[in-house]
Amino acid sequence: MKYCKNCGYENLDEQFECRHCGCEFEAFDWDSVERENVTRDADYLITREYEYNFIMKKLNGSVVKDWIFLLISSFICIEIIYYGFYHSWFWYWLFVIIYGCILAYEIPLFLKLFKVKLTVNVHGKDFFNYKYPGLRYILSGLTVLVLFYPFTLYNKFIGVVYMGMPGMIVPLSCGICYFLRPNTFNEYTDYSLLNGPILLWVVIENMIFGLFFLGNIQNFPIEINIIFGVLYLIILFTQLFPDVVNKYNKYDIRGPNSLYILVILFGVLILFILEYILAYFFGLLFS
Repeated sequence: MKYCKNCGYENLDEQFECRHCGCEFEAFDWDSVERENVTRDADYLITREYEYNFIMKKLNGSVVKDWIFLLISSFICIEIIYYGFYHSWFWYWLFVIIYGCILAYEIPLFLKLFKVKLTVNVHGKDFFNYKYPGLRYILSGLTVLVLFYPFTLYNKFIGVVYMGMPGMIVPLSCGICYFLRPNTFNEYTDYSLLNGPILLWVVIENMIFGLFFLGNIQNFPIEINIIFGVLYLIILFTQLFPDVVNKYNKYDIRGPNSLYILVILFGVLILFILEYILAYFFGLLFS
């Protein structure tokens, strides 16, 4: 650990600037410092290397064939999705998924079109640019939204809507923050801890909480709804702006002593338990 000369706040050895006041530390050798952040396992590093090579191959190669494939597949998929919406939900859902996968595969084309670099430079050190997974998460959230849209047309499936829409919020909002604030959410800050299994659990928690909360929102007093809404927004805020939360946390969010992960994993779950108790108290369970 090292301490800021400006405010005296405790920081990890590998930090470029104080996470509390933003004061820049003196230059240091990144490769020789003992880093205290969460260590990546071998499987993650292999996946990241494969992802990096895949994107670079597309960025450096000819994109004419890829654009032709994307335009033709877009025309076919959109036509079948339109047909399925009015005639067959099977074809609608099938080709929404297929088209979503095609767009995810061709994301590097949009990176090249808008001249988005794959790495960002922070104090002379290159880190992975999180605009790429940001686009991927935004696409995932929009795909879920389109998949669940047909259920809004039938009152008997309203429970499915209550589960699907809150689950869509997490990848969509995280993707927007990844894309708009890549310098905050790169490898250095290790915000990628919300990737993979942890993010999946957060999505599931949001789906369960959304189903229960939206199902009872008309039966609870408005004061309780406001309290639950504010608490939910606070938890969502910690997911989207860990750098802000990090200023008021004794240990860095990447460190082994941080409670930040527990807040993410159990915050919404605790809200669900509290609402379950209140629903039981008001006699709303299974009514």
